[in-house]
Amino acid sequence: MRKTSSIAVLTVALLAPAAAAQEYTVKLGKPGPGDQAQVKTDNSFDVEFKLLDAGGQVVMEKKEAKSHAFAFREVAVERGPAGGDLVKLKRTYKKAQRTVDGDRRALIFQGETVAIEKKGDAFQFQIDGGETIEGEDAKELHEEFNKGAVARLFELFLPKKAVKIDETWTYDVGLLVKEFMKDGKIEIDAAKSTGAGKLVKAYQKNGKQFGVLELTITMPVTALINDDNKTPTKEGKLVIKLEQDTAIDGSLDQSQMKMTFDGDIKGAITANGMDFGVEVTIRGKVEQSRVPGK
Repeated sequence: MRKTSSIAVLTVALLAPAAAAQEYTVKLGKPGPGDQAQVKTDNSFDVEFKLLDAGGQVVMEKKEAKSHAFAFREVAVERGPAGGDLVKLKRTYKKAQRTVDGDRRALIFQGETVAIEKKGDAFQFQIDGGETIEGEDAKELHEEFNKGAVARLFELFLPKKAVKIDETWTYDVGLLVKEFMKDGKIEIDAAKSTGAGKLVKAYQKNGKQFGVLELTITMPVTALINDDNKTPTKEGKLVIKLEQDTAIDGSLDQSQMKMTFDGDIKGAITANGMDFGVEVTIRGKVEQSRVPGK
């Protein structure tokens, strides 16, 4: 009788439907007027260009290593219509440094408070109570606020519906492709570009729902462009991988972000009646932390 009872219990357990995996609606917190955050960002990009003869020997090589280090306190001042992204904010930069091939220099706004405001279609930058930041001095600010950096497009790549742990979703990366092609240096096949995301972890922290999100974006490069001369590629792609540990319930603007950027492009050109191979390698890394508070 005991044996029969055990078998019955086991049978019921096997036939019982499995508990549904928990789903999470991913929503990022947005800073509102008066909110403050401490932010640290470090990035590095290494670019290598090679020109090879018909035998595969390198006849010309050029390398550039560039990095930045930022640390600032950000104060939100004003949101856009309908509670959108910030259109006015202030940052007090404790650190703002650019390093090119080992030459480290402080940017003009290190140690200053910068007023950042969207006027028309673009953001403008001014040292609080002082001069407008323009040209080469504003290069990094312009790239962050006006060129649609991956971190600023991140929200477009979030899932449109609730997802489970390790569930994959896809998204359109057309806007990002356009941003990469704006400077006229490369041509990307938008139709074959892909984006995929995954929620790899969910956990509670101080009563808030946090999660770890992974995004992977792949963009095939079809041509290199230099002074209106287009060099079709034999093979080439740009791959961006982004991991963000952040509050996913919309309650808090707090995150730890890591991003890698890998580009491998090969092409061929003819110059002075001779055939040459072209190889471009790009390696990039970005790390950023945002913590609410003064």
